[in-house]
Amino acid sequence: MSGQPRKPKNYKMPKGHFAGVPRRRDKSVMHEEKKVKWNIMVTPTAKELISEAAKLQNFSASEFIERWARTQLVKNEEKPLEE
Repeated sequence: MSGQPRKPKNYKMPKGHFAGVPRRRDKSVMHEEKKVKWNIMVTPTAKELISEAAKLQNFSASEFIERWARTQLVKNEEKPLEE
């Protein structure tokens, strides 16, 4: 090897994931709405942590962040603010 970094493996959906569920353009399979593109900037450490956590749960990084936001941020919205 000439010291070049390895190319990271692409995320691959688990076998049988959503088997039999038809996919249509502009139609969501998992959520009630279509996802939109949104670019964010994070440190390499944060990117690695998110990627590793997503792989452990067999999700893409995008789906991992989606689920985190839906569980953590929605719950916080329901709590009254402390004054």
